[in-house]
Amino acid sequence: MKLLRFLHRVIYKSRIYYMQLIYSYRYYYTKRLALCCDIRCCISYVGQMKTKFPHPVGIVIGIGVKIGSNCMIFQNVTLGTKSLFSSDYPTIGNNVIIGANSIIMGDVEIGNDVTIGAFTLVNRSIPSKAIVVGNPARIIGFKE
Repeated sequence: MKLLRFLHRVIYKSRIYYMQLIYSYRYYYTKRLALCCDIRCCISYVGQMKTKFPHPVGIVIGIGVKIGSNCMIFQNVTLGTKSLFSSDYPTIGNNVIIGANSIIMGDVEIGNDVTIGAFTLVNRSIPSKAIVVGNPARIIGFKE
């Protein structure tokens, strides 16, 4: 709240200073992602897809992972392959929420509007609008 009030004051005083703050925040956020995560797919690709990282610590995303738009990925999530020399990467749909400490591995497809709970191991495809929890993942319901 204090940050919002500060930025609100800055907007009226100096637009140039405001833009410098925004760009420095983007630089800081990008540096934080680079230092705290292992994102093999390009960070600009993740930014274009409007993927959000509320707590960007310990996130691992393989080079062949395809992420849809408006996804939210929490801390310690791994998106990758089942073995070292495999090229089977997951495909994530639009508006997917992936809970903390979840693992999505192998050649699986996650549909649109899926919610994956915390500590979930996903090793098979998930249909759209499903709510998934457990190890291994099981569908407990669907969104309306």
